[in-house]
Amino acid sequence: MAIKKLVLDYDYDFLLIGILSSAPDYKLCWGINKVLNIVLKKEKDLELQLHNNEKNEGLQLTFEKPEMTPQYSMYTYYNEVTHLRYTVASNRSISGLLIKEEQSVDFFLVVEGLHDDLNKGDRIVNDLREQREIITAYKIDPNNLKSKQNLIFG
Repeated sequence: MAIKKLVLDYDYDFLLIGILSSAPDYKLCWGINKVLNIVLKKEKDLELQLHNNEKNEGLQLTFEKPEMTPQYSMYTYYNEVTHLRYTVASNRSISGLLIKEEQSVDFFLVVEGLHDDLNKGDRIVNDLREQREIITAYKIDPNNLKSKQNLIFG
């Protein structure tokens, strides 16, 4: 009997914005709330659960000490009228970067539900650049990132 393998490919159809800021996460999110007129709320920190498996497939990192497990602060907001989901995640933790290809980025803003509304995406980036706590903000194409699977927050 032949073995069939199911390969899942995630949909990376969201606006990804890289944010450079020296502000702490709570202060940055307060500023984002003001300029985008949203209410980001602190969620449980994002933990990358990387496991060994017997067949040597997938990610193979293990952490001997629990304090070495990568944890990234995360804030979310869902607008029930527009059906847009906003997620702010830090790119830095004690154990490394969430997205290694974007070393200069301090935070990511993921906006789901825009459905290729480029004007709204550009307005969001421009509004963020006006915020005092943000040094700069720019769009990133998630399809060009090797570690893009880390942006699927589920």
